[in-house]
Amino acid sequence: MTTQPAPERTISARLGRVLTPVENVLMLAACLAIAGMVLITAADVVFRYALNAPFSWSHDLTTQYLLVGLFFLALPYVTGRGAHMSLDFAVRSLRSPLLRNGFMLLGDGLGAVLAIGIAWGNWPALRDAWVNNQVLPGSLPLPTWPMRAIVILGCTVLALRLICGMIAALESTLAGRILGPAAVAD
Repeated sequence: MTTQPAPERTISARLGRVLTPVENVLMLAACLAIAGMVLITAADVVFRYALNAPFSWSHDLTTQYLLVGLFFLALPYVTGRGAHMSLDFAVRSLRSPLLRNGFMLLGDGLGAVLAIGIAWGNWPALRDAWVNNQVLPGSLPLPTWPMRAIVILGCTVLALRLICGMIAALESTLAGRILGPAAVAD
């Protein structure tokens, strides 16, 4: 008879406990981004149609900062809780822990490679934007480096969450269990 480690003592559970507060803060920032988008858009509509004085800066701020923040900062939180869209109908029918967890490991591994690639690929653009003081053209010269930093931050935490999922899949396979969805989030 094999003894299974208590879930709270596994590497994935410990990593999950470290990642969860970070994901919560990023999700709060994503929620603030959507609230900002709503408020700016509503005010812009009022000023545009009631006062014939639209905001010339609202589109850039909304699309280049807030929308990017909403998407990339929410990704790790949503992934950690299994709240993203998942096409796992074929995998759910598998009863072998090795096969089912193997597919989860493969999916998380591919996702982690993509997230790391996006983060890594944005470093040169972030550096160039910072060094050259790049700004968006328009009435409000917004610097471009914060949006690059948001992408890198979101993708880095997402990659860590996916690596946590990979570790959980390995731990569950070694223990002879099938990993359930969102098993690595608090």
